Amino acid sequence: MKRFLIKLLIDNSSRIFKSIGNAYRDIVKSSGAKTSNFSGNTNKKPDPFANFSFGDMLGSNQMTKTEALKILGFLENEKLNARKIIERFEKYFESNDPKNGGSFYLQNKFFYAKEILIKDFPNEDTTSKFDNLTYEDYINYKKNNKV
Repeated sequence: MKRFLIKLLIDNSSRIFKSIGNAYRDIVKSSGAKTSNFSGNTNKKPDPFANFSFGDMLGSNQMTKTEALKILGFLENEKLNARKIIERFEKYFESNDPKNGGSFYLQNKFFYAKEILIKDFPNEDTTSKFDNLTYEDYINYKKNNKV
């Protein structure tokens, strides 16, 4: 039985690797990507991964302060304080609860926008009613406050 499984694995893995190789060759052929290699010679095959950036995966494309202001609905020249930011965050966060048809994606956007903006107010109270709550706490809060 072991031999059968090993043979099956070897036979199928070679087919998989061949199909990956063929797919890569097809990508290279059909790619309009710029050509590049380490030696600087641009007469070689095009590199389909030349425009790939690890920065996107590593989080270097963080939200800017301007984006955070827009997400929470503030003007760039508006006078802000921590309490104002927290109140706006709580309002938007609560109104976008996925249980009521809201968006978890938007809740995350509001959260990160709040985190960026409150960095400017290190000496003020920046606690939110959603800080340190478990999901059960949040459900109980909603029931008790009829939100």
